[in-house]
Order: sequence, then C-alpha cells, then structure tokens
Amino acid sequence: MANLNVRICSRPQCKKIYTKDTRDKYCACGALIIESNQSNDQNTRDRKPAAKSMKAQLVLLLDDDSEKIFALSDRCVIGVSSESNTPDIDLRPYVGETKVSKKHALIYKDRGGYFIKNTSKNHSVHLNEKAIVNEPVKLQSGDMIVLSKAIVFQFEEV
Repeated sequence: MANLNVRICSRPQCKKIYTKDTRDKYCACGALIIESNQSNDQNTRDRKPAAKSMKAQLVLLLDDDSEKIFALSDRCVIGVSSESNTPDIDLRPYVGETKVSKKHALIYKDRGGYFIKNTSKNHSVHLNEKAIVNEPVKLQSGDMIVLSKAIVFQFEEV
C-alpha cells in the first residue's frame, strides 16, 4: 500500500481500511488493526501458499489489551492443566472463571496447513464466528479462534 496514512485489518479475508486517527485496536471482525507500512511484508506472507516448513503461532488477546504468543508445533492441545493433564497450551493462568476444558481444542499440521478441531464435549470453539462441531477446519493466517465465547486467539503464519 502506498498510502501510509491508513491502518488496515490484519485478517486477510477482511482487509477493512481505517483512517490513521482510528484508536481502535481491533477490527469489527475481531482481528488486530495494523499500520499499513507494517502490513506489506505480512500481506505478502499471508498470500503465500503453505509450505512444508511453515511455522505458526497463536496470539492470545487478553482483556488488558496485552498479548501472549504461543508457538505451534505439529500437534498442540489447548486446555487447562490439572493434576493429571498438562496441555501444550495451558490457559489456566488466563481463564479466571471461564469454562475451559482440560483438552478443549486440538491444532495440528497436516497436508501443508494447520487445522483446528473442537475436542471438548461441553464447551464451544468458534472460528471466525462459526462454531466448530465435528469436523476439523483448516486455519488461515488472521483467523480468529474463540474458546467458550471468552478466550480469543488470532492464528498467524510466521
């Protein structure tokens, strides 16, 4: 983008444009709003086909506008720890009273991409505002993942 006086949504499917004066941190779709001069490399990266050596991360968006980044391996269980369970991404320090299962969701790498599956029988997993019920769904950079309607992640290919 040549115009450096704008900010854009970081979600490739949305790409809504905001004025530089916009103070919002998140787009209406839930993705981060980023400076246009920072987006050129990211936009190029987002549009590349998935490679076998692709790396990815989850960005946990916290209530105080801070973020926690979790690097993804080929298979990651997201949940809360207990005496008998330690998930790859442990949300215990971040959930408070929110209902999150011990094994709430699974993200795994397959066929050149990352997929997410709801592994909780009692709690929800949403991807871009659509519930994930039975079948795994392929993730794309910028996708928003919400657990139990309260824990919000952004998936990013890096």
